[in-house]
Amino acid sequence: ASEPLGEAARACLAKAQSLELKVVLELPAKPGKKHEGWLKSLAAAAASVRCVRGVALMSVGDPSEASGLTAALRNGGLSQERCAIFLPLPGSDVVDEEGEWSDPFRKLMRSEPPSSSLGPLLLDGNL
Repeated sequence: ASEPLGEAARACLAKAQSLELKVVLELPAKPGKKHEGWLKSLAAAAASVRCVRGVALMSVGDPSEASGLTAALRNGGLSQERCAIFLPLPGSDVVDEEGEWSDPFRKLMRSEPPSSSLGPLLLDGNL
């Protein structure tokens, strides 16, 4: 496979690093195995470039489905300590009329001990 960053992106990142800038990569990844593999390769290539401090995944339609993409970035070498992952917020209010989490936000913040299933915001401390 070809270099996931590409020559132009690698040159830009090298320049940013030489200027001591902090970079957030905006990537068009969507949930699914195809993009997870690509993200893991890209994260492995970007891990050696210390100026990469975040990744924005703005093409994710439902943030509760981003756990595979998040895992790919983390497994590729962009750790929680170093690299924030930005996801779009669900297109609704945070709370309903009764002051409870709205359904989309409940999915993000869920914690179900019997099944040990956690929402994406609780699985990764830097989302």
